[in-house]
Amino acid sequence: MNIDHEIDKLGLLIQKGEEILKYSYEYFSKEYSIIPDEIRVAISLYEKVIENIDGVFILLENASERCALSITRDLFENMLYLKFIMNDKYFKERALSYYYSYLKDNLSHIEMLLSNGDKGLRIRKYMKKERSDESYKELERRRESIKKIMKKKKFREIKSEWYRVRDGKMKEKNIKTYFPKWYETFEGSENIRKLAISCDFVAEYDMLYGAYSRQVHSTNAMEDLGINRLRTYHDPQEALFVTRSFGLVAIHYYIEFFLRELCEQFSNWVYENDFHKR
Repeated sequence: MNIDHEIDKLGLLIQKGEEILKYSYEYFSKEYSIIPDEIRVAISLYEKVIENIDGVFILLENASERCALSITRDLFENMLYLKFIMNDKYFKERALSYYYSYLKDNLSHIEMLLSNGDKGLRIRKYMKKERSDESYKELERRRESIKKIMKKKKFREIKSEWYRVRDGKMKEKNIKTYFPKWYETFEGSENIRKLAISCDFVAEYDMLYGAYSRQVHSTNAMEDLGINRLRTYHDPQEALFVTRSFGLVAIHYYIEFFLRELCEQFSNWVYENDFHKR
């Protein structure tokens, strides 16, 4: 395997992904005076996929394939999220559920930073900041802005569905509290493995996800016991193959759902550049 050649091909995939991203913005800007939030969510997730591939590319160029495998975990999740929301029946609802969850997480984080509880006080002490600092005043303004957005009419159905899933799970599991993940709503899945099953990626999950999680959480340090040079290629084939595979799949799903006029062109490009071969 010519590693440099395969890394260059990954660079080609990034370029193609960025071309499609640019085309998306131009296409939707012409289609809408203001791009709807659900489409913005899909574009953002697609952009995250391309960023993940780019991150792997940079690390592999520097012979850091173990670190690259950590990013492939994020890539796998973002690919699943993108596949999950691009659903003919529930596209808008699932995308807005993702957006609402993003807002909710941001609000919770800001509330923690602004709080006078142990966490807030400890963080401000660590950062050598006072509650009266301008940066915290900006956080207060951000908090009010998020609250205002979350009260919008478009999120009513999202909140109702969230409560429906929550109450159902509490009854099913006989527990007093439950916090649904955004991808549990609108006929979604309880966890990443079940999401992978529903998206037809269970083999990839079973084979790769656990290993990547160990890489992320640094529970695999003993694998490198011994004297090894840090920036020396060991076996980058796995990182190259899965990144390329997940990237191609994500781009294919994205254009098939939004930009069908590009499908034939993309298929030809895949074959012209030998991406159909392992």
